[in-house]
Amino acid sequence: MSPADYLERAADEARVVTVAKYDGRIFTGTVHRHATDPDLFTIRSGGRGRPAVVHPLDVEEVIFE
Repeated sequence: MSPADYLERAADEARVVTVAKYDGRIFTGTVHRHATDPDLFTIRSGGRGRPAVVHPLDVEEVIFE
């Protein structure tokens, strides 16, 4: 499965995941589909501020927690 498939699955199941991007950034939180762009996903960590926005092509690995 590709990272896009894993993100789709995580969004469908409202799962907490750790996402590693190719640029070295790592995000942990619940995956949701982006409100206005169907190609993007948001990672909501529960902290304050904006959730991380990721494109599946930028994701190296998705780890289900």
